[in-house]
Amino acid sequence: MIKKARTIPIEILILVALIRRLRPDHPKIPQIQVELAKRKKGYRGELSLNYYFDLIDTPEILILHDIRLPYGKSYFQIDTLMITPHFILILEIKNIAGTLYFEDESNQMIRTFNNEEEGMTNPILQARRHTRQLTNWLKRRKLPILPIEFLVIISDSKTIIKSSRPSIFTKVMHSANLPFTFEKIEKRHTKETLTMKEMRKIAGTIEKHHTPKKPDLIARFSIRQSEIRNGVHCPKCFALPIDRKKGHWYCENCDTKSKNAFNQTIEDYALLIKPTITNEELRDFLQIPSSKYIFRLLKSMNLEYTGEKKGRTYYLPQYQYLHTTTRTLSTTHP
Repeated sequence: MIKKARTIPIEILILVALIRRLRPDHPKIPQIQVELAKRKKGYRGELSLNYYFDLIDTPEILILHDIRLPYGKSYFQIDTLMITPHFILILEIKNIAGTLYFEDESNQMIRTFNNEEEGMTNPILQARRHTRQLTNWLKRRKLPILPIEFLVIISDSKTIIKSSRPSIFTKVMHSANLPFTFEKIEKRHTKETLTMKEMRKIAGTIEKHHTPKKPDLIARFSIRQSEIRNGVHCPKCFALPIDRKKGHWYCENCDTKSKNAFNQTIEDYALLIKPTITNEELRDFLQIPSSKYIFRLLKSMNLEYTGEKKGRTYYLPQYQYLHTTTRTLSTTHP
């Protein structure tokens, strides 16, 4: 059972919104496109595991994806967490091309790609650290403790995995090995520790404390707010801006009419600028002069707010898109 579904990473949404909102000839567009391609590849690798999750024939299991939990003054992130009555399994998912060599003495992972070698963070060490952090996290909240295992999953089937130590291959493997390795782990842990009620309590507490992070990609690419174009874009051809005529948003470029084209624009504002907005700021961003229309629009969204009349500040549902499961990558790129 999927308790917390995998959603499109916010980094992808921000990068897509940037490409949509910057001038087509902006000098940072090529860099943003490279970063977007890398992020999409990683996300597709994570999605590819869904097929192998379905092959795991264990009825009592809760799966949580993309977990970020507070730990002291910082946080730790887990790609996928599988909770069973007998054990917890942490999956560290990597979509890395080339040849990966796990060096025994230095605990380093060395990648060879296009005849070039580079040292990379060893995901085994990451997974071990997450195992320790999760154990302590559960203890501090007086939740049931049970054995915690980990696996490093290489989602690119063309990637070659090498090591001088055979035991590495019990922890590092391609996605196709997941169902069989899960079965082996089950055989090692036969004592039933948790009831489904207790499993749900652990999963619910983890969900409650999950803290998504909004990365500051705007600063990373040195984008000024003045460079982010205002206006509503066409939901079909992505032309920007389009006009509002007779109760519809109309695109002269492709003759598309839409009543709700502004939704994506408001989401772009939350992604790229800030999570709060005023009537005046929304008028400026939508390029609509009527304060009465904007007031009705904001009221229809049932947003929380502070202040009264002209001083009212609305709180945008900044992370609502993180919980959307109906989107696909093909609908997020202009």
